[in-house]
Amino acid sequence: MSFVITTVIDGVPHGVKPEGKKFSLVPIERASDVYHIMNLPQLSLARSILFWIENNDSKLSKHQFDISPAAKFA
Repeated sequence: MSFVITTVIDGVPHGVKPEGKKFSLVPIERASDVYHIMNLPQLSLARSILFWIENNDSKLSKHQFDISPAAKFA
């Protein structure tokens, strides 16, 4: 099972995507959009990345994130 880090903005779920040394948010509007965001193979890895985002990215840390199974959006 793979995991994704998501948040909801204006009723639309968004997933975290790596871009170089930073992260960005990508809207998840179709099942195929899950393949454009970061899929993590372990829950502990997803938690580590979310912890890093919350402590090091002032722009993204303003959002309330969840860690969910990727299959939730498929």
